[in-house]
Amino acid sequence: MTVLFYTPYAGDTGKKCEKLRDEIESLVPVEEIEIYRTKAELSQRLHQPRYNLDVCILCAPNRKAFSDILSLRELLEDLRIILLLPDSKKDTITKGHTLRPRFLSYVDGNPAIIAAVLQKMLTNYRHGEYGRYDEYGRLAKDPDMEWSFSNNIKHKEGKQWRN
Repeated sequence: MTVLFYTPYAGDTGKKCEKLRDEIESLVPVEEIEIYRTKAELSQRLHQPRYNLDVCILCAPNRKAFSDILSLRELLEDLRIILLLPDSKKDTITKGHTLRPRFLSYVDGNPAIIAAVLQKMLTNYRHGEYGRYDEYGRLAKDPDMEWSFSNNIKHKEGKQWRN
């Protein structure tokens, strides 16, 4: 399990992102958190295999950091993103939605709420409604489940469900 956390240094608003980092560290072991401070570092990481990335938290304390995140849009596709915007202007929110985040908030938002969302996402994607994952981040096969492709019926413990 890996949580990617991007937050550049940016004065007082950067301190708010650091409070969020502390909340994240209370949920996820430190060795499973990857922290990136620059666009170049983040870009380099996103060019590497991403099979073990569970959630990507992008904290944009100012407009420049937000534009840096937007410039990496193609590399962020298919990632589960928590996006923290620098302000609540309409154009900022519209641009933020182009990244297709699972959760969108603001840098000055409550870190405890964002941490609760992260915890729920990690729980759901690991064990819950989205299936179980193996140690390589792939969807684990349920040994009790067999597929019959000829008639498109799932068999589990003697029960049948039609798709």
